[in-house]
Amino acid sequence: YNAKFIAETRDMWPETLVAMGAISGNSIPAKILYKLEKFIYKKTDKLIFTMSGGKDYIKDKGWEKEVDLKKVKHINNGIDIEEFNKNITMYQINDSDVLNDEIFKIMYAGALGEANMVITILETAKKLQDMGIEDIKFLIYGSGYLEEELKKYAEENSLKNICFKGKVEKKYVPYILSRGQLNIIVGKDSYLYKYGFSQNKFFDYLASGKPIISNRDCHKLLDELKCGLTVEGESPEALAEGILKFYNMPKEEYDIYCNNALKIAQDYDFEILTDKLEKVILED
Repeated sequence: YNAKFIAETRDMWPETLVAMGAISGNSIPAKILYKLEKFIYKKTDKLIFTMSGGKDYIKDKGWEKEVDLKKVKHINNGIDIEEFNKNITMYQINDSDVLNDEIFKIMYAGALGEANMVITILETAKKLQDMGIEDIKFLIYGSGYLEEELKKYAEENSLKNICFKGKVEKKYVPYILSRGQLNIIVGKDSYLYKYGFSQNKFFDYLASGKPIISNRDCHKLLDELKCGLTVEGESPEALAEGILKFYNMPKEEYDIYCNNALKIAQDYDFEILTDKLEKVILED
């Protein structure tokens, strides 16, 4: 029908499954999925990746002779800042942990599966508790197949600084994050990160106006823009050290991180991203 065909890649399949060890790269299912992926990339008029390294990925797969790199574009995930701020006011929760201003609250919002390596948060919590620090608390929002295993670890180690809050409706997340002092991103160390970083929670975290600490490679977004800190992957020691940096940070310096997070969130507002998408759709 001579319609323009635009494909958007928000996650790399089956590469993510291969990287996480769920399937072998030489398995029949992987080969079929790679073939389908390549077929789609070849047929598109425009190919949008939400991560910045889409062209590098195609080169690494050896597909650049069949997939025109000129049609590969990058438009990140983002956030509706107006709605986010509205939800802070409209959808609040009465939770003593969230409302407690006597503690340093570290917020995690996301799935409790292997890829996110939430166990690293618990191991970090144990280290901080063993150091005798009693006014740092991790509030974990989300669910997943490892939830019971994580709760068991917390119980066996008598962790008093971990609270599992379960899954909440998305509309409550802005208020929850706004009440914390630090947002946390954890994940399994993977070569996939070299292609870019575009987790949805990252933009919620920025819009909350609170710093982010991450043990995943955020492509210098946190450190260079001074809205957070990137630490060594899968290391509870490094994560604990980074948390204590913010915990002990003078208010003036901490406020700079908060303000920077808000400013950077503006760059990922849906209004701006929609303009980018419109440009991609309309260009020849």
